[in-house]
Amino acid sequence: MTTSATPESRETSDSPDTRTKLLNTAWHLIETHGAAAVTLADIAAAAGVSRQTIYLQFGSRAGLLIATARLRDDTSAVVREMSVTAREAHSKVEFDRFIRLWFEHVTVILPIARAIEAAAASDPDARAAWQERMDANRRVIRKIVGRLADAGHLAKRWTREEATEWFWSRIHINVWNQLVADRKWSPENVVERVIDSLWHDLVDGNRAP
Repeated sequence: MTTSATPESRETSDSPDTRTKLLNTAWHLIETHGAAAVTLADIAAAAGVSRQTIYLQFGSRAGLLIATARLRDDTSAVVREMSVTAREAHSKVEFDRFIRLWFEHVTVILPIARAIEAAAASDPDARAAWQERMDANRRVIRKIVGRLADAGHLAKRWTREEATEWFWSRIHINVWNQLVADRKWSPENVVERVIDSLWHDLVDGNRAP
């Protein structure tokens, strides 16, 4: 969408404070009402700016969603702890901890993540962003698999890449969405079953810590 602005309005709309306000407003509305129910007009009105300002800042609704998700990741203590845990994950303690942290993060990011995934079907920018996020997730998981393999705990039937892909698929956000949101499993039940089944799948039981 092409927009225009006077120098004065562009200066205001381009300010870091305006961008942060829009991101926080978008997050609050989506968290409260769900992404499908929230329009750019709603976000603009709640932030006290015009829709044009959103386009100037983010280019599209998908761009706003992507930036909102990235802000959550960049400011999340859980995400930082996941990164540390992944680097140390050579036993079941760290393996368990990482999965619990991941699903804790999923409960926070789910509304935005679902919206980005839906937008990816028709928006190239959203599709690229979704792929980038999935790739980043696999890179973290690859570290965990590598640590387990280096410690001699990865079952011999797995290559590191196959184990990474399997791990990634079993903790994918859609697993949580389908079981917790759609089928109404308790979050605790999902977490425990994923941990137990993944550990059993990937680890050599005779040599596991």
